[in-house]
Amino acid sequence: MSLKEAIRGAQNAIRRLAGENVIYQRGMATVTVRAVRGQTVFRLPDENGIEIRIAMGDYLVEAEKLILGGMAVQPQLGDRIVQMDGAVYEVLGPGGGEPEWEWSGPPGLTFRIHTKEVRSG
Repeated sequence: MSLKEAIRGAQNAIRRLAGENVIYQRGMATVTVRAVRGQTVFRLPDENGIEIRIAMGDYLVEAEKLILGGMAVQPQLGDRIVQMDGAVYEVLGPGGGEPEWEWSGPPGLTFRIHTKEVRSG
């Protein structure tokens, strides 16, 4: 078993045990995926050069499950994640040139999607 296969197995177990079903939405296109909640803390300079900390709520989603309109996609700024309790999170980077998503673990397996809550459930 390769290291990538072992990591995939561990990530699948985490999704199965700690994940929740959410709706990933881009415009009118949606897909239900299993996601694990997480958090990333960024340290970015403000306009005066003082370092500030920004905590972003994350969703870890298996890359091969993010299919919209029959095509595999990568997360985009402005996409939405809707929890089953009705809470809505928008895909958004923290600023400072940081991206709205990154790989969690080996590239190609799991998206770590940074979000901001826009409606509580």
